[in-house]
Amino acid sequence: TVNCNLNWYSNTAEITLLLRKRLNTPLSYIDGATMASYQSPHRVYETMFCRQTPTPYECTIIEAHKNMVNFPMSNFEVKSSGISTGGRGVYAKKNMPRGSLILREMAIMAVTFPARTHAVMYTVLDFPEAKDMEAVYAYMYGYGYEGEDLGGSDTEDNSDYRAEYYVDSSLNQFVNHGCDKTSNVGGVDQYNCMNIPGCVFLSEQMTKDELQRYNFPELISLHTPAYRRHRKVFLTGFDVITRDIKAG
Repeated sequence: TVNCNLNWYSNTAEITLLLRKRLNTPLSYIDGATMASYQSPHRVYETMFCRQTPTPYECTIIEAHKNMVNFPMSNFEVKSSGISTGGRGVYAKKNMPRGSLILREMAIMAVTFPARTHAVMYTVLDFPEAKDMEAVYAYMYGYGYEGEDLGGSDTEDNSDYRAEYYVDSSLNQFVNHGCDKTSNVGGVDQYNCMNIPGCVFLSEQMTKDELQRYNFPELISLHTPAYRRHRKVFLTGFDVITRDIKAG
């Protein structure tokens, strides 16, 4: 359930607080850090899972990610946009082919807003005392992207604050991730789509009929040992180039 996921993926401090609230006496051999260490399966479970025939898709994509061409930060520069209202933008110093990764070494260092943190921010945002939080929330919502749906309740009318959020901590956050067919970079879903004949990217410009016909296959299971061990890679590490990019 979503509430179970919310508790399971609580951070060390949250788990420690929950333990102290529920127990009168501190435990000798378990604490928040110990509980948090169980969130990622042991490598043995991943190895056994990936030895299946046929190889699970999560294992295939992890291996592909290791071998993909990557363009590090030295291949980019920040300068004023050629669009009058564009501000500053990230520009490539060399030609970059479709299907390559950018800034792989920085991608998994994204700023994380856990689901429970998001829920607290969402709840108190309208309070006068929380005015300073508006800038933080705008930063998260404006530059970030949703991770998994880990909080809230299945019966709540407004579930916007269920999801965790990630904000790229490097130049990645200024790269064009637009949803209006102008995007130069996508995530793991776009990477999957590029390898499926006839697949098209979800776009804000799609008509109602196109959206009703849109059927993107669910290739990745969120509950396998391979996915859980490499969760941050799947969520933040797949900044893949969706079209050929020319230098400048």
